Amino acid sequence: MATNRRRDSETVQLGTLVRTILACAVISGLGVGYVRQRSAQHELGEQIKALERRRERAEQTLAIQRVTLSTLTSRPELLAKVRRFNLGLSNATPSQRLYVTLPAAPAPRDRAPAAPVPPRPAAPLPALAFRR
Repeated sequence: MATNRRRDSETVQLGTLVRTILACAVISGLGVGYVRQRSAQHELGEQIKALERRRERAEQTLAIQRVTLSTLTSRPELLAKVRRFNLGLSNATPSQRLYVTLPAAPAPRDRAPAAPVPPRPAAPLPALAFRR
């Protein structure tokens, strides 16, 4: 009996089909990984930009606060506040000032080094009782 050659030529071999599906899976997996990596990089870039903007705002706030602190602690500003709030404060007179003198540190004495301390004898250990 003769076989139908036309039918045999249309069949796809299993090895070719598996290789084709495997190649498609690898290519699609690489594509998905690439897209996921790019989106992660974009997200991290946005986080970096947000953190840099936050740092710049903090630096500006810090600079403003430094200027404010220096003006509020300046002598003319403090005197103006004393006058404005009628606190009645004035500079201390010499009789109101108290001066404290600290004693000078004693000079180190030249003396011979201390004799070494002999080791203490070890105390005898208590006897141990064993039960059997």
